[in-house]
Amino acid sequence: MLVKDLLEELGYADSPFFLRKGSKEFATASGVGHILRAAAKPQCSLLGVYTLNDEDNPTSAISPVVYVCQAKTEAAADDVHRLVWNQDIVPFLIVYTPVGVKFYSGFEYDRGGNGRISKLLSFNEASRLAKQFHSDEINSGRLWSTWSKRIKPKCRVNW
Repeated sequence: MLVKDLLEELGYADSPFFLRKGSKEFATASGVGHILRAAAKPQCSLLGVYTLNDEDNPTSAISPVVYVCQAKTEAAADDVHRLVWNQDIVPFLIVYTPVGVKFYSGFEYDRGGNGRISKLLSFNEASRLAKQFHSDEINSGRLWSTWSKRIKPKCRVNW
């Protein structure tokens, strides 16, 4: 599976709510553009962010929901998780590696693995979990009924 296949499977590839690294919308995202640009640097390798926003009002502030990042190894994916948690901006993180995909809570982290939603999943296994983070699940609000328990304010970096 290639990254583009993962983005298609998530329903993000053609969504106006997915801001891709390098796009004008990504660089100028209202209220968080500077944070996204920092996450796009090599140590975090943010490829894009799925957001909630008002597509009829491009100047309205966005709310990041899912970061999609890339890492060369499983250990590097865990480092990306730490960096994303430290940003304290996005509730969910998906990290693509050459051998599989990892899912994390963006608001929960410790070295013992808390905050990890899944171990490294093969691409076939990741497809099943990816359905729960599909754009339709986010847009309909169903994502929150399944995953809201992973959004623990007391685990956020600023707490």
